[in-house]
Amino acid sequence: MKDLLMFFVHFILLSLILTVSGDEIVYGQLSETVVLPCTFNPNSNEIIIHWQRSNGQSSDIIVHSYYHSKDHLEKQNVTYQNRTSLFYSDFPKGNASLELRHLRLEDEGVYKCYMGKEYNVNLKIISFKNFSLNRQNTTTRLECAAWDVHLLPSITWSDASGIINETNRTEVKTDRLMSVISEINITNSSQVYQCQIHNSVPNLNWTGIWNMTDPLNKVEGDEAVLQCDIPHSLNVKNIRVTWSVAGKKPFACVDNISEMLENSRFSWVSVNNHQTNASIILKNLKISDSEDYVCNISSHDYMQLRVTSLTVAKVTTDKMENRYRYEFISLPIIAAICIGIGIGIYCFRRTRKGMNGNNQSSIL
Repeated sequence: MKDLLMFFVHFILLSLILTVSGDEIVYGQLSETVVLPCTFNPNSNEIIIHWQRSNGQSSDIIVHSYYHSKDHLEKQNVTYQNRTSLFYSDFPKGNASLELRHLRLEDEGVYKCYMGKEYNVNLKIISFKNFSLNRQNTTTRLECAAWDVHLLPSITWSDASGIINETNRTEVKTDRLMSVISEINITNSSQVYQCQIHNSVPNLNWTGIWNMTDPLNKVEGDEAVLQCDIPHSLNVKNIRVTWSVAGKKPFACVDNISEMLENSRFSWVSVNNHQTNASIILKNLKISDSEDYVCNISSHDYMQLRVTSLTVAKVTTDKMENRYRYEFISLPIIAAICIGIGIGIYCFRRTRKGMNGNNQSSIL
């Protein structure tokens, strides 16, 4: 009861002396953590911090309270329980900012920090982190999508010649979130296609790039190098590279922490330097290896899909005969060379030994 009385006394005193600052807009990503800024004079005799949220016409919602050198959360609104904290070690620096975790759409609104003055923070919730770019299997259609967004972003397609008009757009609303899928037709597989997803407020962008490398034509038993060079402009600490057969789960992946290969017939071209090269080698090729292989280079705001079409053919009779003929001819030649080298070494040693014997006879 005493603590509750002290809370209202502190609140009334602060209300009498407060001055109001202009709102600061802060953007928070849905389901993540945001920091609502607030500062005070660190020379204050006693630290008293109250965070509240405007609630329209009714009384403000209590978000977090601190006084008498500890938190007082008895009156904290239930929706904020276990989601708020202050930066206690920064109090000597005058930091009264509030950390709010696991953001929800209903957290959006104006928050008031009372610390000798009233400081307003306008929290805007955004959802701009789930994107995809893919080609539908066995089709010439590309899809670029933004999933579970709070506000619909713009989607722009382009290639080397300029802007491309989308051929289809689908918008889906679920609860208070929306998803949008934009499609184009691949008219030239040698072109590089780019999808740009843009959110105007705040200014956020995501870029997706799709291109095909030169096709590979191999025969059974050969090996194929599947190229995947990482653009120098990317921050390699934040990227992840995966390899997959189109439409199937990844069989290889690498990032700045770990790497994985599921099949022993695959190996990395660059064992110790994946920062610029994520190419892989497929050994002992089989007919069933004829597929489209996709290298996916991705970060939080970027994705590049590099597609390599591999065709593995049976070894023809002529090629088999040539291979056997080559082996039949080359093996005896190699054997003859080895024998010749051996005879030469033997004769050299015999000659050298004879010369040493003659020299000793002369001395005697």
